[in-house]
Amino acid sequence: MWLNEGFASWVGELAVDKQHPEWKVWTEFVVNDCQAGLGLDALRSSHPIEVPVKSPTEISQIFDSISYSKGASIIRMLVGWLGEDVFKRGIQSYLEKFKFGNARTEDLWTSLSEASGKPVNEMMGGWTKHIGYPVLDVERTGADSCKFTQRRFLASGNVAAEEDQMVWTVPLFLPGSDAVLAEKSAVLKTPSGHFKVNFNQHGFYRVNYPSEWLEGLPLENLKEPVDRLALISDVHSLSIAGDKDMTDFMNLVVRYKQEDNYFVWCELLDRLHSVLGLVWEQDHLYDQVKSLIKWLTEDLADKLGFEYNNPNEDDLTKLLRQRVIASAGACGNEKVIEEAKRRFNDFVNGKEDRLHPNLRGTVYSIVLREGGVEEYERVLELYKKLETPDQKQAALGALGSTKNLELLKRSLQSTTDTSLIRSQDAIYIFRTVGANKFGRRLTWSFVEENWGVFYARYQKGGFSLLSRIVTSATDGFTSEKDAKQVDLFFKGRPEEEQKGIERALAQSLERIHTNTKCLLVNSSKLQAWFEKNG
Repeated sequence: MWLNEGFASWVGELAVDKQHPEWKVWTEFVVNDCQAGLGLDALRSSHPIEVPVKSPTEISQIFDSISYSKGASIIRMLVGWLGEDVFKRGIQSYLEKFKFGNARTEDLWTSLSEASGKPVNEMMGGWTKHIGYPVLDVERTGADSCKFTQRRFLASGNVAAEEDQMVWTVPLFLPGSDAVLAEKSAVLKTPSGHFKVNFNQHGFYRVNYPSEWLEGLPLENLKEPVDRLALISDVHSLSIAGDKDMTDFMNLVVRYKQEDNYFVWCELLDRLHSVLGLVWEQDHLYDQVKSLIKWLTEDLADKLGFEYNNPNEDDLTKLLRQRVIASAGACGNEKVIEEAKRRFNDFVNGKEDRLHPNLRGTVYSIVLREGGVEEYERVLELYKKLETPDQKQAALGALGSTKNLELLKRSLQSTTDTSLIRSQDAIYIFRTVGANKFGRRLTWSFVEENWGVFYARYQKGGFSLLSRIVTSATDGFTSEKDAKQVDLFFKGRPEEEQKGIERALAQSLERIHTNTKCLLVNSSKLQAWFEKNG
């Protein structure tokens, strides 16, 4: 089953890349699919790609980022290791061999092994039949050699000895080399100096460089955006896990102020907003992280502006504009906020050309965050009258952006009214209110009080939506007290109400524990970093 989903996801990207190479879909794939798979598979509550299904309620739970995103990422890693032409020959041989019969996953690996002369069966079993993936520790041992050590990576960092028995066959994707790490530790020939492992980010793993290696690695030498964004991803994830200090991540991100690539900015801002979410209950530190994001984005926000009238502007620049304005506005850029207010007022007064469709949801959110009841009513009215689905959803999601607690309660309450909000669209409210530091606890309290309503609504075929409500309402907590409250609530529900959401709940609880541990370790270090760096 996984091979259908993972291969279909991969080949869809392949087809788009062949038709539109300027869209850089493989870089987008690493930002979205690969990172989603890496994030979920770093949890104990993840599952192998190949997993037996014991009951119907388990089906929707395994059609997640593991089946699709990790599955497609593993295929991409295999193609990168074998080469696209060799991979195609292996696929052609497999299809010819089994065109009139049934086949198993292992049959495909055998065909690819025969076409490439490489041990594909041996490699792929480790990646598909086992949970998780490795992190590679890199240590320089000589001018042209390094020691590579692989170990199981967990977001929580607390890997027990019995969880670290797996040895993956890991293509290293080193510049000018086809080296593979197929044991726990090995010294291998490498380029000299500071280089990036997992070149072009084909591999599904993380890399842990010494701090001095990171400091000595010039970003300008990483010509491909995918390598620059992957560095951000690895360092941040290792900081969360405790393999690095969060200050290593902060020292890295300030070097990206002159970055102009859309995909790199997506990863950079995602990770910085993750830090913002981590310190959401520490007001002073929260404001300092916001100030850092504001500083990083201010030049680019000025340069891009709000207008889409440049005929020579490419699609990725248009996407970058929305992303940068959203973060700049959320983090207090006064020029962006005032311009958003002006354009919003013009828009609701009939001047539709003042607010490009790409920016409407972003501007609604900025205006609601800075406004009150009047702005809320205006956006709610837009939601009611708009007919285009994406524009309607943009207005709906923005209703969770306000700082006004009564308005946030009103937004949450509206999810019980299916005449106002379709049952499948309620998640847009839960997602934005749950991500809002002013609405996070309100969201959980609301879910507690109305669990019966939503369980009755979604339990006949809507378990994926129910799981997403659980995730939206709990994922952002950062204390063991909150984890205990969430756990006790669901343990107190009838057994049938826990079926279909077990995996989402376990993953949320694991993320809360991880957040708690990371905050405990890094809070004072972050504060010291801001005091030192202004």
